[in-house]
Amino acid sequence: MICLGGDDYYNALHYCFINWHEDAKRILLSKGNSIHNVEDSLQDAFIVFSTNIRTGKYRHMGSCLKNYFIGICKGRSYSNNRSLEKVRLTGDHKKLDQPIKVKTPDTLTEEEELTNMLNQVLRGLGKKCRDILELYRLSYSYQEIAEELNLTNANNARQKAKACRDRLKAIIEKHPFLKDYFKKRNEE
Repeated sequence: MICLGGDDYYNALHYCFINWHEDAKRILLSKGNSIHNVEDSLQDAFIVFSTNIRTGKYRHMGSCLKNYFIGICKGRSYSNNRSLEKVRLTGDHKKLDQPIKVKTPDTLTEEEELTNMLNQVLRGLGKKCRDILELYRLSYSYQEIAEELNLTNANNARQKAKACRDRLKAIIEKHPFLKDYFKKRNEE
């Protein structure tokens, strides 16, 4: 029913959400996740679940749909936890006492120019590289990137992500404006 779309699609998703939400929530909470992380993971997982079913990525291999959904929830929860761990403040907090930079028309124009240049650079990388880098930026694991982009495995995703990052670095090196911008950002 989910693959067909229309009312059947929405009715099937509604059924899945209503009947599986609490079970998935209980499992994630039992693993020590915060309620906020659990809710985020459930929302993310529901989107991935729906997309995978509609696009044919789900293959019935001894796993019922409910277990498949809960597995996605666990994976999203793990990814969300990894992302949260990367945000922890460590080291020198003196930078927090520095004045806040106010955006002026000059800085907005500079930001627009920078955004346009970055978009142009990213377009030059190609869609596959842009997709890989975007998922990498969102802290997807290499396994998740491989699954999302139909790559052979996590190792292949890692190799492609490295090649895309290297290509992006090489392009940035050729644009003095971008190079200076990223250099200043790293110093801040």
